Amino acid sequence: MEILEFDVEEFVTNNEFDLIGNKFVALKAGYYQIDAQFTSESHDCKEVLGIGIYANNVIIAEQSYDHTGDLISNSGGIGARLVCRKISKLVYLNINDYVQIQVKDKNTVLTIDKWKGKTFFTIQRVR
Repeated sequence: MEILEFDVEEFVTNNEFDLIGNKFVALKAGYYQIDAQFTSESHDCKEVLGIGIYANNVIIAEQSYDHTGDLISNSGGIGARLVCRKISKLVYLNINDYVQIQVKDKNTVLTIDKWKGKTFFTIQRVR
């Protein structure tokens, strides 16, 4: 897994997102709704690709798909394509717990499309 990097904060009320560490650090204990997605640029991978939510460096949710059996070729196969993974989870966080979004890719180097409509991480305290 590799940490998904975000370089812009769009809407921030408590300054809880650390752009350098690419993590959200809870200032208040409570239930938080987490939604994240990444979209790659074209790739030709034939292995497992996924997205995971990590709290305090421990995986709490993952969404993956195995592309091992995909037929990929430049002459009539599926060909290079985009990968999109999305995940959503309600979690309880204590004060100073942190959340990071990670990309699961065994050996493939993915180029992430960083446009905010395709790759994002939102988190909001609901209670």
